[in-house]
Order: sequence, then structure tokens, then C-alpha cells
Amino acid sequence: MNSGVNEPDFDIIICGGGVAGSVLAAALDDLPATQPLKIALIEPHFPANNVSDREYPELRVSALFSGSITALEQLGIDFQAFSSNGGYASPLAAMHVWEDHSLLPGIQPTQASIQFDAAEIGKAQLGWVVENQRLINTLHSRINDTKITVLNQPSRRIVAGNKVSTTIEMADGTTVNSRLLVAADGSNSAIRQQTGIDIERVDYHQRALVASLKLADHHRQIAWQKFLADGPVALLPLAEGYCSLVWSTTVEHAETLESLPLEAFNQELSEALDAKPAVVTWSSPRRSFPLFRQLALRYAGHRTVLIGDAAHRIHPLAGMGANLGIADALALTELLANHTDDPGGQAITRRYDRQRRAEANRYIAAQELLRHCYRWNGRSASLVRGMGMGLLDRSQLLKPELLAYAMGLTDHQPPFFRGERCS
Repeated sequence: MNSGVNEPDFDIIICGGGVAGSVLAAALDDLPATQPLKIALIEPHFPANNVSDREYPELRVSALFSGSITALEQLGIDFQAFSSNGGYASPLAAMHVWEDHSLLPGIQPTQASIQFDAAEIGKAQLGWVVENQRLINTLHSRINDTKITVLNQPSRRIVAGNKVSTTIEMADGTTVNSRLLVAADGSNSAIRQQTGIDIERVDYHQRALVASLKLADHHRQIAWQKFLADGPVALLPLAEGYCSLVWSTTVEHAETLESLPLEAFNQELSEALDAKPAVVTWSSPRRSFPLFRQLALRYAGHRTVLIGDAAHRIHPLAGMGANLGIADALALTELLANHTDDPGGQAITRRYDRQRRAEANRYIAAQELLRHCYRWNGRSASLVRGMGMGLLDRSQLLKPELLAYAMGLTDHQPPFFRGERCS
């Protein structure tokens, strides 16, 4: 490929074809303003292997909230088809959140819980719970129908940069350059490291246990989350009555849960949930992964920007990780649609850095406040949390506003989230 500095091979190279990188590629192809741009996607595993029919859902799922769903539907993603084609995607109609009642002496259980319902924001559902790999497969199929160039090999390193482009070396030794390099290569991003962007990492010294479950009663498309002393345990609805479990707990407890015999594990989980959604009758093999928060100190470098996990990885407490990555991709698409003359210029990279770091920091600050609130032990703390949760649940002003913000339905999100075109 041409490596001259005057005529870059591409206007934009996206390094990484996971959810965030694939959404960016599909969105750039979708808008008339950005369609003339020459775009490449570096993804060794493109197209993603088709997920064969499974006896139970895959362990990695994402809760995509209403704004993300609206945006992806504009890009041709049919969520209704996910569950009809051998997948296990499910609408998310409501969320029920409560606290371990043993921590709340003197408070009635109904006072220490809150329910969010789609009807409160005038929606049919709050979002969808989808298997990650099936979502990536569908996005890859969408990209296959475009003129985007797919490079089916890993990138090795950034080898040069000048005023108009950045050059990277591929695994086979060839080089390719572009006006803008987008790092969508995950939390261990090689592009971020080679660009010299530092990170802030906080280890929570916990693990998240994940599994697919069956309940004695149908989940009714409700997500359940209970706060325990060591962290939250959540059940997300999936098709055919399955649920996806995410249980945040200590390292020692996670290891114990992972090794328990099936019957003993099902019993402990049922007790942890107060048998509230229903008694657990079946569970898949269990896995766990470490919990940490990692933030890039900058989301942009010389003709480079970070999106998705390359920019931020957060606690699964509120299920915002995939939604933040999708918002990164669509916010960048909006900026690029208005600056097609120089996609990697500072007018784009600096503004993207300011906007997306500020937005991610807002979510993270709220999440950390909530996480620390539930780590505050004692009777007084329990009373305050219980009363606060009860007041919020009954508030006809604050509750819908909070829900709309979390669902990505406010003006601070990219126009795609509101069903609008940015160009």
C-alpha cells in the first residue's frame, strides 16, 4: 500500500472490530456526509465466527439501553431477529433493585427497594439484553455489505506519524497509513500504549461470577439486582426463560462459588436472592473475572482517538460499559460528519476528548458514589439508604429524569440515540 505522506491510504483506520469499533464502521458508512471517506477496519477475526446453536446462552452478555437500541436499529440491527435465529436476546421491560434486608433493621422490605419500568419513560421496553458475540456477528454482517476495507490481520505497531497521517505496521510487515487512527482494541489497547497515553487503574480486589441460569418461574423480562454486603448480584433476562447472572463478590467467595457442586450453588444463589425472582433450578458452568476500573487520562493523541474499552473499563454495577462504548462511536461519527475535510485534525480529536471524557466521568462518578454508598455499613447507613431508595421510588419527578438519563434519552447523548440523524 502507498505509504507516502501526501496521500494517505485511508482517511480513517479503525483498529478493532468489537462492538464499539464495528458500530463506528457501520455508522460512518450509514451517513451520506461520511460515506465518501476511505475507511479500513483492522480485525483478524472478521467476519466473526457464526455462533452455532447452543443449549444455553453464552456467558458474555450486555444490557443495551433504549438510546443504544434506537441507534443500532437505525444502522439496520433487528433485535427481534436475535432470538428468532437461535439466539437468546430478550427485551428488558423493568428493573427491580433492593438491598439485603438483614442489613436494614427496622425497615420494611418494600421501603428498601425501587423498580424502574419502561412505561415511566413512555417506552415499550428499557432496552435489550443480548449475547455479545451474536451482536458482533450481526455488526460484521452489516459491514460486509459496505465498501469498508477489512484488513484480516493484527497490527503490530505504530511506526511513524507526521502532520497529515499516522502509519502502522501490520503483522505481515506491510505498512498502512491514515489521517485518523481509532483505537478500539480493548482494555489492553496496544494503540493507546504506543501513543503514550497513560491510564488510571483501580483494582477492586473482587471478581464477577457469571453463569446462565434457569428459574422455576419466568423472569417476565425483569432484571433483578440485590445489594449484598460484598457487592451486588444481578439477574438479566434472556429468551426462553434463561437469565444471565453477574455476581460481584470477594475473590475468595467467587472462587468458592465457582467450585461448588451444582445443587449447592443453586441453593446459595437462591438464598442470596431471597428466592425473590424465583428459585434457581439450573445453572451453566460458571466463570469469573477480576473487577477493576481503568480510565485513559486522555482519549486522544496525535491523529488518534480511543473508543470503548480502550478509553474506559468500568464496574458492571450499572451495566453501562457497552452503552458508553456505543456512545463513543456515535459521538465520534457526529464530529466526523461535520469535519470530513480532515478527519484526524485537532478540531475533531480535542473536541472528542473533552466531550467523551466528561461524559464517562459523569457516569463513573455516579457509579462510584453508589458503590461506596453500599459499602458503608451500620444501622444508620442502612436507614439512610432504605429511606432514600423509598423516596426515589415514589418521586414522580426525579425517578423518570434519572431513568431517562441512564437510558441515554437526554440531549447530552449523540443524535443517533434519539432517532435523529447528525447529518
